[in-house]
Amino acid sequence: MKRFFFLALAIPALFFLSAKPLSAQEELTVEQILSAVSEQMDRGQTEGIEMDFEMKLPIVGTINSHSLTRGDRSRIDVKAEGKHSISWLDAYDDWTYEVEEGTITVTKRKSSGSESKNDINSYGDLTEGYESKIVSETPDAWVIVCKKLKSNKEKDDPKRIDLTVSKKTFLPIYFGAKVSIVTVAFKNVRIGVDEESVIFRPEDYPGITIVDKR
Repeated sequence: MKRFFFLALAIPALFFLSAKPLSAQEELTVEQILSAVSEQMDRGQTEGIEMDFEMKLPIVGTINSHSLTRGDRSRIDVKAEGKHSISWLDAYDDWTYEVEEGTITVTKRKSSGSESKNDINSYGDLTEGYESKIVSETPDAWVIVCKKLKSNKEKDDPKRIDLTVSKKTFLPIYFGAKVSIVTVAFKNVRIGVDEESVIFRPEDYPGITIVDKR
């Protein structure tokens, strides 16, 4: 879990099809649900993944982002305290459009998406080091609470994780946790991103100053 939340604080874009899809009509255990979520999220590696992300920090305030990722390409739209930026990333470069300033800065990418994918823990890991329970459910979703066990000595693991899972798709509707003094939440996860939507094209931004720092 430790590396998972470090990546969350960096505004994640990547999460990684189930050969045995489960039926939401069955009486499922929390372990089966979390395993199915992890398997469904694996589709993001090939089909792309889209989600909303929220981070709340003391003093800084709330940062909201909407990310689309397919393969090693991402488009992340971030809004925070009156500022708005859009970033496009591939395996080699970052393009960042500062909307208020009217400039696009191009830099070399510090790390590749392929390196991050191997570090991300699956949702199935939430049954390890946590007491995970279905606390309520609706016709459309399960509400799961994961509480950290005393035997879990990972200092960076949150004490509590709140997760709402769609019975139709087995994808997270909401995933929230507090990491130290930072509260993070993923919302509205969707699988399937068109590659065209994550590629930066200078012709789409005529008149904008592009500063190449590579």
